[in-house]
Amino acid sequence: RRAVSELVRAATSENVHPFRPEENSFEMAWDELLFEAIGDFLSGQKTSRLALERDGKLAGLALVRGQHIAAPHKIVIQVHPAFRGRVEDELVITALQRLSEFPPREIRADATNSHPELIRALEHQGFRFLNGLTLMELVL
Repeated sequence: RRAVSELVRAATSENVHPFRPEENSFEMAWDELLFEAIGDFLSGQKTSRLALERDGKLAGLALVRGQHIAAPHKIVIQVHPAFRGRVEDELVITALQRLSEFPPREIRADATNSHPELIRALEHQGFRFLNGLTLMELVL
């Protein structure tokens, strides 16, 4: 659990830390996982979390949410900065393999400009840019 927390913190840009909630979709308490499982069942979806280790360390995480009904599938990937450029392709391919168990439909993936290696890995698998988000702050 600590390794997951450290990876998510390390993979998040420093300027985003004040805006990101402490909770994340990779590190959930048992009761949150229970409610997620109930919600998955009721909404016809399945959420999986995958961890990739390299050299005995947690290198990357993937959240894969497959839909049995009409909503798009979802992929969220976090990579420890020490492993950037080395594990993104494997995480994307593994997530897509997991989604192949579901009916074919649109797949949405989150990636930021601060992680160009992930953007390239997604584009290599046929993803295209849909829209962007710019995070801005005004300090008074």
